[in-house]
Amino acid sequence: MTTKFNFNTAGLFTTDNTRMVAFYRDIMGFETDWNGEGPDVRMQLGNMWLILFPRKAFVMEPHNSLITRENLLAD
Repeated sequence: MTTKFNFNTAGLFTTDNTRMVAFYRDIMGFETDWNGEGPDVRMQLGNMWLILFPRKAFVMEPHNSLITRENLLAD
């Protein structure tokens, strides 16, 4: 059987990158060069990549949370 789909990267939104890095590094065995600086974390285990993003960077203001035709066309 031929593989139709394959992926090796997953991204997660986090509220605490430090705790998430500790879990995936110490418990799951992922490696990272993240030193606590910078918002995004890249971690690797074999050919699997895990990217951690700070959740607050992606939270929209309540008035912008609805996707409408008008919002998409607005300048």
